[in-house]
Amino acid sequence: VCTNNLTMSSFHPKGETVDIVGTNTNTLGRTCEIHSTCGVVIRLDTVLRLRSIEIRPGENAIAVYWVTDGIDRCRVGFLRRHYVPNTEYYDGALV
Repeated sequence: VCTNNLTMSSFHPKGETVDIVGTNTNTLGRTCEIHSTCGVVIRLDTVLRLRSIEIRPGENAIAVYWVTDGIDRCRVGFLRRHYVPNTEYYDGALV
């Protein structure tokens, strides 16, 4: 199972819709020992957490993780790049 075991505060940005990209790709950590492409787990009402990560030295992104039983599991995608300047707002949010 793809588990990150990180403790974070959780909140939901009210009334906001975000664009998640890359759910059909298995690069940049979007694969695990269970899923060849982790984005396949996303369905209506799937709980996801946004997390700021460094994907390459000096290059940050907001990754999207599948959450089950309160635990971040697989990385399923990323928010579009235009969200990165507001990382502090999205980091830790549940969507």
